[in-house]
Amino acid sequence: MKISEEVLLSLVDDARFASCGGNKQEIRYITVADEVNTAKVFSSLKWAQYFAPWQPSTDESPSAYIIMAKKDGNPGIDEGLAAEIITLSAAEKGIGCCLLMNADRSKIASDLDIDPEYKITLVIALGYPSEKVKITPFAGDVKYYRDSDDIHCVPKRSLEDVVIARR
Repeated sequence: MKISEEVLLSLVDDARFASCGGNKQEIRYITVADEVNTAKVFSSLKWAQYFAPWQPSTDESPSAYIIMAKKDGNPGIDEGLAAEIITLSAAEKGIGCCLLMNADRSKIASDLDIDPEYKITLVIALGYPSEKVKITPFAGDVKYYRDSDDIHCVPKRSLEDVVIARR
């Protein structure tokens, strides 16, 4: 299912209120919803490193992308904060997100004619989920996997494991 430009802009509108270092607001956004351009971005991404060499089929490809870029091109905390707002806002609309750092940034920039002054820092793929994802207890390995029912399982550490002190 397609994701409209209006929805993408609403997600960016939410993200622009994210906290950022020095209130500099350096992140710029490129929304991609056109089928030709989404195909170009899709061809420049590598997916699910623990499922390698897995790549979603074109039938499973994202409906849209939000690309973050900055003039200095160094990703940091600001992108993480903005990306989390996009992820949560999208989830509220029934849209799933995947944050991708493993991308051919120069190809994407060239394909989408992005001003060379801006360097891509993060690609967010958006679409309506086609698979079930289940959080599983951490058992010594952080690698996600597919179980015998082909469900995507993501191990997460327990609360007791991540809280190292309570004073």
